Amino acid sequence: MYKYKSKCRWNMLLCVDGHIVEIRPSELFESKELMDSKHLELVVEELQEPSVEELLDIEEPPKKRKIKETYDSST
Repeated sequence: MYKYKSKCRWNMLLCVDGHIVEIRPSELFESKELMDSKHLELVVEELQEPSVEELLDIEEPPKKRKIKETYDSST
């Protein structure tokens, strides 16, 4: 699937996957076929790698709590 963004200032009609659709300015849409038009911009989604800060901010497992036992001396 290819993802496109319209660069045109006005609405336009396109044949996308065999259907006529109206595309608005700056609208994102997907197509199964590669399209070639000066009014369309191919959107390339890059994989985002985690930053060093995110890698270092790993949560530690919670520590076990010590249970304090109290004795009742009245019994």
